[in-house]
Amino acid sequence: MKKLIILLCIMLCPIGLFSQNNPFALDLDINGAVGLDNLSKYNVGLSIVPKLNVNNNLFFGIGLGFKYAETLYNHTTEYLSSYHIEYEDESRDHKTLLTPFFQVKYKFLNEGISPFLLGNVGYTVDVGQNPYKNLEGLYVEPVVGVDFDNGNTKTYLGLGLSVQKHHYTDFYISSVTMSHDTTVKGESLSLSLHMGVTF
Repeated sequence: MKKLIILLCIMLCPIGLFSQNNPFALDLDINGAVGLDNLSKYNVGLSIVPKLNVNNNLFFGIGLGFKYAETLYNHTTEYLSSYHIEYEDESRDHKTLLTPFFQVKYKFLNEGISPFLLGNVGYTVDVGQNPYKNLEGLYVEPVVGVDFDNGNTKTYLGLGLSVQKHHYTDFYISSVTMSHDTTVKGESLSLSLHMGVTF
């Protein structure tokens, strides 16, 4: 818990460096996602994204995201015979994830209420205690959303599709044939919701 508090303090420190009078901005993003497959059930997270305003419409940023997720790390199937499943089980774990990422954002209007498109590309690292580091690797997320700018406060809402590299171990136990295990690799798909403030 102490490490998490320190990390959040480090992430929030740059907020005072950004204002409307320079070409830089800062997004503080709260997000959550629901898994669209059996690999990852859900995740909740917080991201901070310092950005460079190329012009009033185009932005580039380098962000750091923190997520807490529940994910599948092994699946076991036991066969009593060749055609009958006697036992089947899944093992899941809560993951603590860090994701540095690159972001490109395009706003269609300069002020007021503006739709936008953005894309995140990064690499996720599991910093939790479980030795099964199965939710690691390339992360890609396109997001469509709306910016709300009333002059004093800039907020946004976005809906995204998160694609995250994932793998788990599949254990095959049989009384008829030789037992074995294999590593199943794929991508975890999640529907994500983003809510944020721009400084």
